[in-house]
Amino acid sequence: FGKNFADTAIITRILKKELEHPLVIARTNSDIKSEILNLIGADRIVRPEYYSALNLADNLSSPFPSTTRFNHDYSVVEFAAPSQFIAQSLAELDLLGNYQVHCVAVKRHTETLTATPDLVIHEHDTLFLAGENSNLKKLANL
Repeated sequence: FGKNFADTAIITRILKKELEHPLVIARTNSDIKSEILNLIGADRIVRPEYYSALNLADNLSSPFPSTTRFNHDYSVVEFAAPSQFIAQSLAELDLLGNYQVHCVAVKRHTETLTATPDLVIHEHDTLFLAGENSNLKKLANL
């Protein structure tokens, strides 16, 4: 889009109103500008700097190698299988019952496996766990 926010706003409005473009995606760097673009018709607003900074902060402050935040309270994390998980199936571990988290996949070497109840955890497996951050943090202490 344009060199400044005013250009972006004008172009967004022209695309939506005058040219009846079905999808307008705009980029901005602030909440206020996002709201303005939304009011004038942008269908989607992206804030790459904000989301990159948030992702970096999450990963630097997390006890897990990788964290993807869905909202303030819920995330998906990579979790190296602790020794007490080795040779147990996901059903035996009962992660939902014991820790209130879901295992959504398991990475074994270069392969990503679907988390099924009969999947047995091996040494060096990485579990992808989803749940409330407070419950995920409890697992970090294992």
